[in-house]
Amino acid sequence: GSSLARFTDASASLSANRLDQDTQDPVPVRPVFLQRPFKGERRRLRVAAIRGSLRLADRAEARGDLPEAADRTRWALQWSPTDEAVARRLISLLARSGNRGGAVAAYEALAETLSRELSLEPSPETRASIEPLQGSGEGVVSGSPGVATPAGTSARRVLVLEFENLTGDTHFDPLGRLTADTLAQGLALIPELEVVPPMAAAGASAESVGAGTVVSGSFHLAGERLRFQVRIVNAAEDILLAGPEPVEVDRSDPVSGMERVRDGVMLTLGPALTERSVHVRGATRPPGMEAFRVYLDGLERFIRRDWTGALAQFRRSVELEPGYALPRVVGAIALWNLGELERAEAAATEAEARRASLGRFEQAVLDMVRGWLDGDWAAAHRASEFQAEIAPGSIPHFQVAEETRRLNRPRQAREVLNRLDPESGELRGWIFYWIERTTAEHFIGDHRQELELASRCRELHPTDPAATLLEMRALAALGRVADVERLAEQALTSPGEQRPQPAEIMFEAALEIRTHHPDSEDASSRLLQWAVSWLREHGADDGTPARRRELARALYHLGELDEARSLFTELARDSRSRVQPVGYHHGHLEAHLDEGYLAVIAVRTGAADEAARLRQRLERLEGPFLYGAQWFWLAAAAALEGEGERAVRLLGRAFADGLPMEPFIHTDPHLALMRGQPRFDALMRPKG
Repeated sequence: GSSLARFTDASASLSANRLDQDTQDPVPVRPVFLQRPFKGERRRLRVAAIRGSLRLADRAEARGDLPEAADRTRWALQWSPTDEAVARRLISLLARSGNRGGAVAAYEALAETLSRELSLEPSPETRASIEPLQGSGEGVVSGSPGVATPAGTSARRVLVLEFENLTGDTHFDPLGRLTADTLAQGLALIPELEVVPPMAAAGASAESVGAGTVVSGSFHLAGERLRFQVRIVNAAEDILLAGPEPVEVDRSDPVSGMERVRDGVMLTLGPALTERSVHVRGATRPPGMEAFRVYLDGLERFIRRDWTGALAQFRRSVELEPGYALPRVVGAIALWNLGELERAEAAATEAEARRASLGRFEQAVLDMVRGWLDGDWAAAHRASEFQAEIAPGSIPHFQVAEETRRLNRPRQAREVLNRLDPESGELRGWIFYWIERTTAEHFIGDHRQELELASRCRELHPTDPAATLLEMRALAALGRVADVERLAEQALTSPGEQRPQPAEIMFEAALEIRTHHPDSEDASSRLLQWAVSWLREHGADDGTPARRRELARALYHLGELDEARSLFTELARDSRSRVQPVGYHHGHLEAHLDEGYLAVIAVRTGAADEAARLRQRLERLEGPFLYGAQWFWLAAAAALEGEGERAVRLLGRAFADGLPMEPFIHTDPHLALMRGQPRFDALMRPKG
């Protein structure tokens, strides 16, 4: 995924063992991923977690803490989203705590989930629980199923803005954002409040995020003293509220000043906080300013897709401040994007050990990463929706669309993306918005709209090869082969330093032409030949495994089966049957299993005994990070053998075991053999 920033604390050993290694020369680490429970065990643990969360909700409700009880119940519902009894309890708790809009949103999310997953409507008992709240004017605007965006403002929803630097010294520039982060982290621990994360606050207005309270401020120098001034405003009535006294500290000790500002604001906004203030101080201590500065630089690199550079900065941040967990969780996402799944698993496990120190938003991000690693896309989707509730209009809100599309719901993904502005705020420069937006249109089949969006992406990102690929994909679907070849020739002149590289662009465009216009086979083969030539010119024959695998794939689709078999055999021997990253983004989700290619080659060449041996090997494969790849290739082999019904069953099993709906499925030539078969078409048809 593409995605995200704002996280907290994990074990200091990570800086020595996980994030401090260049991804090109990894040092072996303890294989934590081998100790993860498989699906049966995870189900048992999930049930235990749900029961434990509901017990905590009981205790919170018994002591009159309804917001805390609602939070615990909401968490339980995330893991059992069709449980109407739990949903009714959440609706009741939200309504009784005064959050009528949240109660309506919870009901609408349940109704959508029941319809999508079970083709059912809420029971009469559940409908009766919401009837007194409907028509109250506190509904939701559905940015996506289950994502509640405020229809009005709430005084308990707080927007924290970056503090203004009035010192005249640019050295203090990061202090404004760090102060806002420190305040938000502290306020997020108050159950009575909903805090808009600073990552979603850039350029936001109180109205756009439904905030009824705005905290802002500034700081300046008075001699050698740093003076913080805070403003708290009732946004609905534009009234300045009484706030904490100004804070003065020595200019060399801004951290203590931020802490005092945070405590003052918390005591102003958090009623009856006296008993909580001690552990709040310990839980929300901010990092040093230099560690934060380095972390922000890592985030900028992250947004530019420089995952390796981002990891290096996150490592430096951890070295400067070992107790700072934010760079570790973001590091897990960067490692995921790089296909370093074992290291991403280790980083997520380290962060999970410090879960109690993370805020609700950060915990949801971690839950999303765990969903990715488990291939549990429904869980990742739930976690992304929770993030979007807290940070509407942000990269986390965008992430809802990607998770929705992976669940084969491209129209709903499009609805989410239509409500976001890709040219302002946090989404500015985030090319993954355009990747997801055009992919949704591609799956829906509106290729003219896809081309219009891809052209806009090229205007905004003229030097990014990903924009070229998006435009070529749309042109290929429309049958404009000459335009595809023109762009391909331009792409071949690029230095290939940024992903996707020219060979990747040629390969994807060739398969798109073959999928949509099989009568243009000559053009498809020409693009594949260009891909092979480029790869060989750049050392693929004796290069990295990923580069040799790209060459093997291109040769396979050209029909050069003997040479492809030789390469895949060598790769399978080295990789020990693991899914290997190929492609410019999340290639590990595209079922690149060397034994799978060998199996379909055996079928195509009539090597029946070899095909049977490889099918048996695929059936025995197990372990993490397969994402149903073995069942995908068994389905491909069955399709080649004309066993359509068996192929559909195997493909369904692949989806059940974690294969997401990614573009490669749409262009796979083996699955194309099954088009027109009712069961296959029903399986592939978009669900929303």
